[in-house]
Amino acid sequence: MLRTVSTALLLVCLAVPAGFAQDHDHEEEHVFEANGLEIVHPWARAAGAGEETFVFFELHNEGEMDRLVGARSEAAEDIHFVGLTISADGTAVQDVGEIDIPAGEFAFDPGGLALELHGLTMALNEGDHLDLTLEFANAGAIDIEVVVEPANATQHSHAGHSH
Repeated sequence: MLRTVSTALLLVCLAVPAGFAQDHDHEEEHVFEANGLEIVHPWARAAGAGEETFVFFELHNEGEMDRLVGARSEAAEDIHFVGLTISADGTAVQDVGEIDIPAGEFAFDPGGLALELHGLTMALNEGDHLDLTLEFANAGAIDIEVVVEPANATQHSHAGHSH
């Protein structure tokens, strides 16, 4: 009887860490997949409640062209797709409307395209996470978790990543 209980406890102890490692690895990768689309390393800049911030990410489309038609989050009153132009005078922001997503790799990054979150409903501090849903014409809704980087960040920090 004692041997059976000991064997069962050993198996449980071995199985639990393996499960945690799988979940932890997926979380560290910051990859969200659905219907042939992968959203990789979504991140935003820290900002205060009532302010605006930008969300950036890499997008891999393994299928046919799709269209990003909307985004929503409880962390913001409104979300716009914008183009960013960085110059000596600062950053210019222009609303670009819906965005065609061709097959292959596509980036939302500083100096390019971004999601602009207007009227933040809460402060976003470095290290926080926010939930965001991207709406695609073909792929449908994809829920992602966005990591908050410093307010002056120019890229995702990759802190703690093994790649």
